[in-house]
Amino acid sequence: MESSQDKNVAKLLKQRLPARVFRIIRKIGNLAEDNDFAAYIVGGFARDLLLGVKDLDLDIVVEGDALKFVRFLKEKMDLDITTHPRFGTASATLPCGFKIDIATSRKEYYAHPGALPEVEFSFLKEDLFRRDFTINALAIEISRHNFGRLLDLFDGRKDLSEGKIRVLHARSFIDDPTRIFRAVRFEQRYNFKIEPKTFRLMRKSITARLPEKLSRFRLGREFILLLKEEKPLKSILRFNRLCGLKVIHPMIRLDKMAQVRLKSPGPGDDWLVCFALLTRRLNEEQLEKLCRDFSLTRKDKQRLKTLDLSLDPYLKG
Repeated sequence: MESSQDKNVAKLLKQRLPARVFRIIRKIGNLAEDNDFAAYIVGGFARDLLLGVKDLDLDIVVEGDALKFVRFLKEKMDLDITTHPRFGTASATLPCGFKIDIATSRKEYYAHPGALPEVEFSFLKEDLFRRDFTINALAIEISRHNFGRLLDLFDGRKDLSEGKIRVLHARSFIDDPTRIFRAVRFEQRYNFKIEPKTFRLMRKSITARLPEKLSRFRLGREFILLLKEEKPLKSILRFNRLCGLKVIHPMIRLDKMAQVRLKSPGPGDDWLVCFALLTRRLNEEQLEKLCRDFSLTRKDKQRLKTLDLSLDPYLKG
């Protein structure tokens, strides 16, 4: 296998991306180099590019001040910019609606398990090391002279080829217990396996009840992402075996009715139907509190009241 530094994915980018998106990336990379920034596409986009999975969720990391960088971009491109100075991040939206998240490379510190991280700006290697799994710690340079160079500092390509979910360090699940949810999602989405050492670390975190230390909002956000998977039943079953759904709420159940309907979902069965099936034992007051804790929108809460959870169409034939 080629060394990580020899791998170039420029052809893959051109082949698999819409021409408009490819041109945007090239322009951003050129502007980065012209203004003495090193710019990289990181995370899920790089992972899915190598897997051949469509993904237009662009996260760009720059070594340097990302907020200063987006000001350069705005001078040359028609962008609507939203900045988050505390974290050194920005969101850039083009007139066509295409959105790009841009961040300063950084490292993170956790005051206690489940806490939001304290951020310190750093170099790309440390930015990649702070990530959840090796398969999400890949970066693609987009600067003019190194366009398409793949940086794989933690054997993420090898883990992709072997179908492994592997953390980068032993404190991963202690620092951020939401990674338990993400391990389940990636494992089930790609038919991968959580590698043994990572599994032991995850079980240790679960035994220490660290997921319960998460805020209700963060817990809800990760739970909803689980329900939004293309095949949510697989992820729900796996999470239930590992953690138990009582982590979400003591009265949530994955009973026979929920499993039958989720096994063969209808065309209108989205994440909210999954949520309704799992929470239908809650009374009105309990459900209202859970929706509030998880910051469901008014529209979602109104639709919850009107969903038809009948099994009849799913039991015929």
